[in-house]
Amino acid sequence: MIATWVALKPISDILGIDSWSQQRKVTRSETIVYRHMTAHDSSGRKQEMFCINIDHIGEWIFGINPKKVKPEIRERMLVLREKKKNNKSCVDHNNRRNK
Repeated sequence: MIATWVALKPISDILGIDSWSQQRKVTRSETIVYRHMTAHDSSGRKQEMFCINIDHIGEWIFGINPKKVKPEIRERMLVLREKKKNNKSCVDHNNRRNK
């Protein structure tokens, strides 16, 4: 299976957070899979990118403090966190009931 990689910097920029500190945070994680990749920009120059495996994007994003993101994104992050929390509660409840 071919892995899909997502560059961390563009997402960090959209969220309004420092990509370097996020890169350090990811490298300290024992579960997030990452790698450095080289790509060419539109002018043909090589660009080094720090990328996260797409399967780990959610783990990274849910680890970000919503207070640190742009105000216009903060509410959406909080809604997603609440949905995730509610979904986990439903799964936990169903698991207990099925034992």
